[in-house]
Amino acid sequence: MFLNPLMLAGIGGAVLPLVLHLLSRARYRTVAWGAMMFLEPLEAQQRQHTRLKQITLLLVRMAIVALLAIALARPIVHGTWGTLAEEGRVSAVVVLDRSASLAYEENGRPRMEIAKQAVSNILSNLRRGDEVSLILMGGEKTNADVVASSDLQSLTSRLADLSPSSGKADIASALTQAMRIFNRDKSNNRELYLVCDRQAASWQQINDAFTASWNKARESMGVAPRFVVVPVGGEERDNALIEQVVPLSNPIVRDLPTDFEIRIRNIGKTPRSAMPVTLSVGGKEVFRTTTSLGPDSSASIVATVKLSTIGSQILSAHITSAGYTADDSFDLASDVVDPIPVLLISGDEREGAFRSESDYARLALAPFKTVGEKGPDPATVTVLPSDQWPKEGLDNFRVVIVANVARLAPARIKELEEFIYSGGGVLFSVGNLTRPEAYNSTLFRDRAGPLPAALSAPATSLPSEGTTIGSLQIDHPIFGFLKGRIDLIPAMAFARYCPADASGSDARVIATFKTGDPFLIERTYGRGRVLLDTTTLDADWNTLPLTNFYLPMLQSCVRYLASANAVNRNLSPGEPILATFDDAIENKATVVRPDGASEVDLARIGDRLEARFDDTSEPGRYSIKVKTKSGEQRVNFVVATPREESDLTPLDEAKWQSLSKSLHFTRIDPDREKLAAAISGGRSGRELWMTMLACVAALAIGELMLARLWTQEAA
Repeated sequence: MFLNPLMLAGIGGAVLPLVLHLLSRARYRTVAWGAMMFLEPLEAQQRQHTRLKQITLLLVRMAIVALLAIALARPIVHGTWGTLAEEGRVSAVVVLDRSASLAYEENGRPRMEIAKQAVSNILSNLRRGDEVSLILMGGEKTNADVVASSDLQSLTSRLADLSPSSGKADIASALTQAMRIFNRDKSNNRELYLVCDRQAASWQQINDAFTASWNKARESMGVAPRFVVVPVGGEERDNALIEQVVPLSNPIVRDLPTDFEIRIRNIGKTPRSAMPVTLSVGGKEVFRTTTSLGPDSSASIVATVKLSTIGSQILSAHITSAGYTADDSFDLASDVVDPIPVLLISGDEREGAFRSESDYARLALAPFKTVGEKGPDPATVTVLPSDQWPKEGLDNFRVVIVANVARLAPARIKELEEFIYSGGGVLFSVGNLTRPEAYNSTLFRDRAGPLPAALSAPATSLPSEGTTIGSLQIDHPIFGFLKGRIDLIPAMAFARYCPADASGSDARVIATFKTGDPFLIERTYGRGRVLLDTTTLDADWNTLPLTNFYLPMLQSCVRYLASANAVNRNLSPGEPILATFDDAIENKATVVRPDGASEVDLARIGDRLEARFDDTSEPGRYSIKVKTKSGEQRVNFVVATPREESDLTPLDEAKWQSLSKSLHFTRIDPDREKLAAAISGGRSGRELWMTMLACVAALAIGELMLARLWTQEAA
């Protein structure tokens, strides 16, 4: 291989001595005369000796020109032959995978330790003066952190302090960074080492487009870098993890039993039997069970717990497994609140037990308070007839229910819209007093108002036994209480309902009757939510309030509406933390991070103060503390650990071969061959131009000496 291949054209100049020799012979003419016949035997012998000398000098002169051209082309030799040439400075890039999968333990030893040992072997084969760049894949802040140094000892020391991060390795990004480093370096002895585990997910971005770009960059460099991949660890892929913890009802009301779904997955061919599963709050275990999982399977466990402390809480689910344990736990930040304040505007309030529109709803939302007993209720219910309105407005409520009201005054509609738009929740329920045309003109307004759908007059073509529920969107949060309990849907009859048309709008039908008409329709309006129930909340048109489905459904509807404007406490890496405070007495807040603490300024937003923190690249628990008039207030957040690294599926041999061929790398398996010997045995990049120039000088001196010697002999 040559660094200046154009100079090889100079080899053609080697014919110049031959041309000059032939031209010099053409200047003389042979003349035969008689006396020469007696000298012919001696002349033939001398002529042969002279010709040999001339040919020797001619070949030496041609070799001088050819070797000079080759030296100017700067040749490089590879392999063991390279030891014969001068060893130039090496520019090496070492890419080290420190993604979360490197925490996987094999025989009690993490893969990270094996990887660091491999990098140490690579560094030990470099010499003083070589330039080394260490690229760390899978960091929290960036995928490829670069450390460049010619001090091999300091790099080795830094290597000892490295540990697996929580990020994902992106080999394509790291290789692109390595190519940028090579393009900035003028050395022609380039070496690239990639030390990683065998996880297939790390190579996902190596596609046809990347391969084409990579090979184009290699060709443009003249001398392509030597590329060596060192896979560490075994091919184990068995792993059990907690994928997520989800509250099936939000917000979480103090002392009220709340269901949390714990989603667990088993990756691999090893079944998991009687695996312990726990749920803790503030370090105190509140739920424990066991579960068994087959190969490559998932399971969901519903844990019912009561939380008694008002404020921000962190729940932690945990399993016990071996190998890769970074995903054995999952944290969830939640707010525990007092019972939800609900305003019920009723259009049909009458004397007597269970004759009013609000009777069943009030009993479902505040059962203990309604019957005069002590116990945890999900809501506090205030009932007002449709001709009244709270004097202080709607600020003290989080949910408003409008049940069987004929029509609302324009001022009430405006106040209700403002309430929804600012984050409140409203449930509209129809009845025999409801005027669909009034709702359509004042609340639906051709999809411009908050009502999710246009209403029609009650259906009159139902069979004598009525209809029943046809379908439910089980994945909707309102029906989270049905998780694993589909038998809770009892037989019920709906004698009347108002057909509704939600087509062409952003509304979503989440439950239907068997006739296909909507039962429940939802819509987002501003920051709030609106639900439309096309039948009554009482037992006038249906038997729903008489079933065990009514209470959890209505409670879930109210909790869903109340959580419309809830702050997200569970974030992904990089998402900012936002927290607002009503009565902070200082303009600064303390942020407690997984790796320390810092302060942030509070910004005034209206009549509240807001704290914002953007540096959430590291997963873990965060909290923001402020001093308030009543003491210190703490708000908890959780930045979730990504689950991409949980799939440890390795590359198969066919994929290794394909990658090696397309990216032009050599794979060295430290489990099968000695890494140090393999690296030093294949080292390349030693130039021979100095050796070639020495040969040119030697030949030139030799030519002068031979020419002088043979000239003296001829004299």
